[in-house]
Amino acid sequence: MSRFFIFFMLLLALGIAAGVYYGKYTVEHMQQENSALRAAIAKEEEAIAILRAEWSYLSRPARLKELSAQFLDLHPIEAGQVVRMASLPPRLPDLDILNRYTAQAPGGPRPNPLRLQQRADAAGGLR
Repeated sequence: MSRFFIFFMLLLALGIAAGVYYGKYTVEHMQQENSALRAAIAKEEEAIAILRAEWSYLSRPARLKELSAQFLDLHPIEAGQVVRMASLPPRLPDLDILNRYTAQAPGGPRPNPLRLQQRADAAGGLR
């Protein structure tokens, strides 16, 4: 019985030693990964800072004004361009939505899109 006990204690000690050894190297590996991740984070934060500086340099109002004058043909609004809502023509039906509902069935009559639009407006829009 004492030989079995000694053998069991020896196996237990070897198991504990292997566990401690495995744990130690696992922790060291995790610390290396942690250091690598911290370095990668610092590198990305530096890149973000550089990009923010570039963005502020490129979005300067004076530069944007110069580029808009160079590439866009914008002019101030003239009085003749302003109109009242009442002078605008009535709104046309949304044909993309109506075409879905008015697809002609083979051999069947084609529904009237304006009547469908009126029904849809009355019902609160097409669903």
